[in-house]
Amino acid sequence: MIGVAATNRHGNRRAWFSNWGDWCDCAVTGEHVYSTFVYWDGPIEGEPDTDVENFAGWARWNGTSFAAPRVSAEIARVIAEHPGIAPTAAWNQLRASITEFVTDDTLSPDRPVMLPCIPDRG
Repeated sequence: MIGVAATNRHGNRRAWFSNWGDWCDCAVTGEHVYSTFVYWDGPIEGEPDTDVENFAGWARWNGTSFAAPRVSAEIARVIAEHPGIAPTAAWNQLRASITEFVTDDTLSPDRPVMLPCIPDRG
């Protein structure tokens, strides 16, 4: 199991919604992530029924649930580049190749946690 924290859209700080700590193995952008959205034409939850929005095809999302698949994709990329490598070995190789780190000192100012940060590829 790999614990994934989310960074802000710039990849330089903890995303405001993300857990962060020693139990996390890495961080990756989890804010302003573009992903598919099938279709929506109607009111937005928490807004007046007259406030109608239309989405089709794409939307911008925030969440660790959008950060974690990015780590899975990077592991899959390593596996594709090295056929036959086990997923655990692919993670270890990926982790060893990370050269960027990000920290958060808002949760524990006297003991900030620094996490390896997987850079965006696109």
